Amino acid sequence: MPDTFLSSAKRPRRRRRRVLALVTVLAGIVALAAAGAGVLALIERGTISARTTIAGVEVGGMSRDEAATSVLLAARRRVAGSIRLIGPRGETRVTGQELGARPLLDVALDAAIESSASSRLLRRVGFGAKRTIPLTYRLGPVRAAELANRLDDAVGDEPKDAGLEVAADGSSVTITAPAQGAVVDRSALRRELSRLPQELGIPLVNRAPSVGVAEARVAQAQVTRLLD
Repeated sequence: MPDTFLSSAKRPRRRRRRVLALVTVLAGIVALAAAGAGVLALIERGTISARTTIAGVEVGGMSRDEAATSVLLAARRRVAGSIRLIGPRGETRVTGQELGARPLLDVALDAAIESSASSRLLRRVGFGAKRTIPLTYRLGPVRAAELANRLDDAVGDEPKDAGLEVAADGSSVTITAPAQGAVVDRSALRRELSRLPQELGIPLVNRAPSVGVAEARVAQAQVTRLLD
């Protein structure tokens, strides 16, 4: 039999051996990765995965209690610090303590501990996204409402209803124009303050007047008839 036929018959067998070798290597890599993830899960059981921060505090590798202690110290400093509130006609300051702020530690710690074995392994070797977990605070409802009232007085503009002006001699009745107002958006203010930011633009929302031109015209007609 010619050599050309022998060499062509051997080629499929060589390709199969190369494919099998490649599959074996890939299977070995997967097995090693799985084993590494398993070992890492055992080593880091009960701890927070690497490259994790809560409110700017590095808590990777800590137990829940250790992370709680570290984050609580930072939270106390933030509660004592002031928040700059910026409005259209000036600014004021308030502290988290004045708002009765209390850190929601359990929510942040639960989020920090929830992590799969594969993501832990990636972050351990320097891959994977760094986890940045915010810390929010529960505000005293009465104190937050009192702050909103003070801000309304300082920076808000109450809407102006349409009105009537009667001439001194009773000869005419004219309508005074209404004006839209702007008041503090209390929901947005509370939501933003729950993060205890260093500064915050006071959120305002437009408020329409209760009495518009259409209602004023009805009243105008009635008053005019009375004066006739």
